[in-house]
Amino acid sequence: MKKPDVLEELPQLREAVDAVCEVAPSEARARQVRAHARELVRALKHPGHPLTVADDLVDVLARDSLTAYEQLALAGELRDRGEKRPTSEATAMVRSGVMVLLQRELGLEVHHLRQIEQLPGKTPVDVARRERLCDSLQTLSDHIGRRNRVDRRRRSAQPRLPAVGADARHVLSGARHQHPSR
Repeated sequence: MKKPDVLEELPQLREAVDAVCEVAPSEARARQVRAHARELVRALKHPGHPLTVADDLVDVLARDSLTAYEQLALAGELRDRGEKRPTSEATAMVRSGVMVLLQRELGLEVHHLRQIEQLPGKTPVDVARRERLCDSLQTLSDHIGRRNRVDRRRRSAQPRLPAVGADARHVLSGARHQHPSR
């Protein structure tokens, strides 16, 4: 027997979820939206959350309520399958994005659970090293391209890629990588 959808307990939230999912760029994003909305409803049923499903949706999506929701979610208290374990930072970022989408859909003030901090800058590679790398990659690409030509006996183009453990020296030298079991 299928469990009832907890989103049915908050019809206004379900409508917002449906609207966001309708314009979602992928089915995966739509699943994330639904999953985190259901997680929010589970938070409202949790004794550690200050609000309940009976409270107004504006209050549910307010900063204090979302902060309490995030704390429960990060601790793994809202998982509906498997053991209770903390969620990852990547999941927390998705959760934050989903809440922003729902707030915007409902015309509410947006409260980000997570701010995307300035990503650390990368030190540029010096020109000589970058050119050597580009040359090496081009040589490797050319070498693999020559090995993937059509074999006239087989009449098919089947790529002959190096073994998973092979590095560029094996490919560039033409040496075949031997599996240890052979």
